This record gives sequence, C-alpha cells and structure tokens, in this order.
Amino acid sequence: MPSSHNGSAPGLRPGPFWASRFDSGRRRFIRLIVKNIRRLKYCVPINHIMREEIKNNWEQAKADLKTAENSLKSGDYYASIFWCQQSLEKALKSYIFLYKKESPFIHSLIKLGRIAEIPKKFEASLKNISPEYYATRYADASSDVPYKLYTKEDNTKILNDTKEIIEWINTQMKE
Repeated sequence: MPSSHNGSAPGLRPGPFWASRFDSGRRRFIRLIVKNIRRLKYCVPINHIMREEIKNNWEQAKADLKTAENSLKSGDYYASIFWCQQSLEKALKSYIFLYKKESPFIHSLIKLGRIAEIPKKFEASLKNISPEYYATRYADASSDVPYKLYTKEDNTKILNDTKEIIEWINTQMKE
C-alpha cells in the first residue's frame, strides 16, 4: 500500500507551522541534554560526597569533645555537658552514615544509638546524656537556669562516658 506519509507524524497534518514547532522543540531538547552532559563532568561522585560528610561530621565531633574538655577546665559545666551531647550526636551520625548509608535527622542519642547498634553497655550513658540537649540550653526545661544545675562531678562522669563511647566509635570506624 502506497504511503502518503511525507515525513510527518501519522494523524498530523504536515505543514510549515507544525514542522517548525517540532524542529525547534527537538533542538531545545537536544541543547538541554548536551548542556546537562557538559555539567556532569563537573559533578562530584555521590560516594565522595558521603565520605566528605562523614569526615566533616567526625572532625566536628572531635572538636566538640575538645570544647567540652575546655569548658570543664574553665568551670562552665553546663556548656561542657552540652558539647558532650553534641559530640556524641555527630559521632553517632558519622558512624550511621558510614555503615547504614543514611543520615537521620534526630537529636536523641538513645535513638541514634539504637540505629547504630552500639553495645548495650553504653545505653545507660546515652539515656543520661540525651536530655542534656535541652536542659543545658533552656531555663524552662528544668527547675533552674542551666549554668546553676551542674557540678564538676556530674560533668566529669558525663565527659568520661562520652570519651568512652567516642573511642568505641573510633575503633569501629577504623576497621
């Protein structure tokens, strides 16, 4: 059967108006593809981004731990405890991101510890430190202003627990 098809799509009337719209649309589409292919050369691989985020969180966790130690030395016990909590949160998130390939948007050390599947011996410490995220920052979260709530003994225990957990995470991340 002879075809009356002259290069246009079936069912559409050929004509200069339709043909020019089709061609300009196709040209725009091709230009868009070429432009995006050129951009891909400058993209950073996803694995590299993940490694950078893990490394950055881990470095910040260690810096927060140092700040906690400095705050203890200066007698700012509430600040030291806050930085212990922050250090643990970032260290746990780094560990989770490394092994579970997810970055949970939560602050609860208890939940982060469960996701990370840390040893049971650390659960009590995480339960003790986790509420300090609020108590060290907000006067209405406790019976008094945060800087009056903590003693050197409280702080030393929390700091030692924090160091122990971070040391465990450090050994796991090196494996």
